Amino acid sequence: MLRNFCFAISLSFIAASASAQSFDARFDFGQASATKPQANDGVDLRLLADADRDGRFDGIDLLEAALVAGGTTDAQRRAAYRQQFNGIVDELRLSGRVVGTELDQARAVHEFLHARLLTGGFRDAATTVEGALDQGRFNCISSVILFRLAAEKFGLRVHGVEVPGHAYAVVETAAGATVVQTTCPAWFAVLGNDDQRRTMLQQTLGERAATDADRAPAAGRRLSDVGLAAIVFYNRGLDHLEAGRYAEALAANRAALQLDARNETARANLLATLNNWSLAEFRNGEAEAALRLLEQGLAVAPDYELFHENRIAVYQQTLAHAAANDVALNNSASPAEQRAALRSCYVRWHAELLRRGEAAEAQRVASRAEADPFLRATP
Repeated sequence: MLRNFCFAISLSFIAASASAQSFDARFDFGQASATKPQANDGVDLRLLADADRDGRFDGIDLLEAALVAGGTTDAQRRAAYRQQFNGIVDELRLSGRVVGTELDQARAVHEFLHARLLTGGFRDAATTVEGALDQGRFNCISSVILFRLAAEKFGLRVHGVEVPGHAYAVVETAAGATVVQTTCPAWFAVLGNDDQRRTMLQQTLGERAATDADRAPAAGRRLSDVGLAAIVFYNRGLDHLEAGRYAEALAANRAALQLDARNETARANLLATLNNWSLAEFRNGEAEAALRLLEQGLAVAPDYELFHENRIAVYQQTLAHAAANDVALNNSASPAEQRAALRSCYVRWHAELLRRGEAAEAQRVASRAEADPFLRATP
């Protein structure tokens, strides 16, 4: 399955929407070194440079792109995986099973992959080709990629299709287009039976995902090879985000968007990463770092209200902490530096309220700043 991650937590505990906002995928990390991803984030920029706007890779193929997107940056390991995959295809070729109509051939490829390679069962998080080759585990994306790669070896025309929370393959034949649910080993056996087909999807994906999955070929968004690689990056970003590896999550989702600017789930998770990273920084006592992250988020999604709400929450909680402890943002700073930081917090909070049209609340903040004993203290 495609794995969705909503905007999980707000500093102000406001319910967050899972719908993505449109924004420019370019992102400037130069403003704050504390939020700058490092070189080991696992994004191979050569892959991004090779992706053409026509949805195809020129210097590499889908297998190479999927391995890089899955995190295999070592060329020797990629070569070993390629040799393993080519050996499986050669085995299928020598078996003589790929015969008959185009649909017969597609069935032979699909069923052989499940009998010979995809033997570890469906796993929601099994996004990478490496996982399938190592352990036989697969999800919709890894199985679509492997099916497309194997089918191509026999001259079959296959592409991926994305629907909310899921992806599947479509085989183009002279007789028309046929959906192939690559997560279902016995899919071709139930193609003519609607009830059995739906039951099989429900058993594999769950009832809710099965409803979206059981659609006509034209119902979803067609995925190019570049789009398939982008989803691998996106799912890696989700793994990083769930593990609290925010810099890596941000880099992976940026890579997904650079490959496929229409990937709305990657857009949503990029915003979720910034939001949750800012929360983590604030909980660690790094209010300024939290504010920088929220401001970077606003730079790419200025209309996303949750960033504005959370920025106010940081100001409020920081000032409450300062008042309770008679300190400002940094206990190790000099009193003059603490006062300057606190004054800056008030100014930014005041400006944000004015931007939101809350003039009365802005005036209360200004009055609070004027009466703040810490700011009035003699240096």
